[in-house]
Amino acid sequence: MDILRNLIILSFLSISIVTIGASQCSTWIGIPQKEDAENAHSIYRQALKAEDYKIAFENWKKAYELAPAADGKRDYHFMDGVKLYKRLYTNETDAAKKKEYVDIINRLYDEAVACYEAKGIKPSTCKSDECFTKRVGYVWGRKGFDMFYTFNAPYSENLAVFDKALEKAGNSTEYIVFDPISAIVVYQFQKGKMTKDQVLSYWNKMEAIAEHNHEHNKKLGKYYDQAWKAAQAKFGPIETDIFDCDYFKPSYKKMYEENPDDYETLKNVLGLLKKRGCPETDPFVAELDKKWKVYAAEENARRQAEFEANNPGVMAKKLYDEGDYSGACAK
Repeated sequence: MDILRNLIILSFLSISIVTIGASQCSTWIGIPQKEDAENAHSIYRQALKAEDYKIAFENWKKAYELAPAADGKRDYHFMDGVKLYKRLYTNETDAAKKKEYVDIINRLYDEAVACYEAKGIKPSTCKSDECFTKRVGYVWGRKGFDMFYTFNAPYSENLAVFDKALEKAGNSTEYIVFDPISAIVVYQFQKGKMTKDQVLSYWNKMEAIAEHNHEHNKKLGKYYDQAWKAAQAKFGPIETDIFDCDYFKPSYKKMYEENPDDYETLKNVLGLLKKRGCPETDPFVAELDKKWKVYAAEENARRQAEFEANNPGVMAKKLYDEGDYSGACAK
């Protein structure tokens, strides 16, 4: 049944590929076919929910061609078109067809961006230029997400799209982009295609977005926090190459505070701090170094006394060489 359904959809697709590029930001408001466009819109939306993709595609195509921007208040015809073509892409085996679908999907995303930028789509919730800019960032983020997870796009092209998402959406950037951005950045750095400063720039941007939403976004804050923690883990293979003392110090301090009286822990943490470039003047480093020197002096004295007690012959020779003959005889 699914195969038959996809074949039927393909028959409609062959017609739509030619015309889809001419889409603008026109709406159904005031056009003679307004009722037809509205009906096609309602039918395809319901069919999409019911997963009846034959009916959904057929009516989406009609609604899109009559009114790409629907009633001018929503991006459904662009974003739902993406969903429908992604399904076709996933089920397709022919490489040429798959490329055609990707081209159409990218065009739909770009058209949505253009309509938001031109305010050809005016959501009722958008009352400022900032709102439209954030909507543009949202679309770029979704496009970048698909490029990574569905289309396996070249990383440089993919990252350029994510750059636009971060720039436009700012703190409203969706948390779903953290994982793919982190994966791309780490790979590019490992291959010598990105500098340490570039990596840190992406890290800082994502960290700021995550922290802002964790603090201010009551609805989705926890998801930003979870997504950021997962993204941070991806930086593990390169963290010693890009981060300095301040990045590592909190975790090392926690390690020490969990067992402050264990001198093996003290030695280990102090060694790690110095290995990560923490200066001796750093208060935490200075505190541990002072504590370690006191311990080391006491431990060395204890060991020396134990050695002398267990090796009288060695001490006798030492005293003899120093001219302490009576002491040497006692040993």
